[in-house]
Amino acid sequence: MRLLLALVLVLLVAVTSACGGDDRPSLTVGAASSLQPLLDSIKPRFEETSGVELHISYGASGALALQIEQGAPIEVFVSAGDYIGDLASDGFLRQHSIAEVGFG
Repeated sequence: MRLLLALVLVLLVAVTSACGGDDRPSLTVGAASSLQPLLDSIKPRFEETSGVELHISYGASGALALQIEQGAPIEVFVSAGDYIGDLASDGFLRQHSIAEVGFG
């Protein structure tokens, strides 16, 4: 779980470095429901440290992937399934932005 937490923090920091010049930049995250306790626990500290407001939408990974395909403004996708490869091959994700962590 600590590895996943570290990976999520690294990805969020990397993405927020690209955030523009708003007074309070924000980032929209689509995340698997199973990750809600983890992300909810790091959200306050991340927002305090980075100055970036997180808007997290939780749901089934497949449903979130479908929303991305339909144009949902999700900037970070944290999936619990194998949807990343499909989204990337269909051109919905930037190939260099993908990080996969497997447990097992």
